[in-house]
Amino acid sequence: KTLRNIGLSGFSTSQMEYILSSAVIKPFAIQIKFNPFSMNPEVIKFCQNHDLLLIAMSPLDHQNSKGKILSCSVISDIARNHNVSPTQNFCWHGQYKSQTLPVVQTLNTDHIKENIMLSNLKLSESE
Repeated sequence: KTLRNIGLSGFSTSQMEYILSSAVIKPFAIQIKFNPFSMNPEVIKFCQNHDLLLIAMSPLDHQNSKGKILSCSVISDIARNHNVSPTQNFCWHGQYKSQTLPVVQTLNTDHIKENIMLSNLKLSESE
């Protein structure tokens, strides 16, 4: 069998530079902790410059944020203005504005359906 895609998880930009300079197969994606209270602009820029998909691990950070993300007034206000949940608002922001792929987990079929509908959400530049 042939290896087609590989990914990295939790690597720094210097580690990724080393891998990119020596890898036979270029990594396709990097998974890092990424949420409104934990963004690394250096890694985001690096991924954009090297055409790496940025996968947002723990986009809602339930274990460490103790609800800060979902109770953030800015996120909640924007969500309310667009008739979506704060979770949907943040996931849309991650996916479309920051060019990341948020990995969200749910077994709730209603939440799954709501998340599929995110492609219809349109936010202004200021939001």
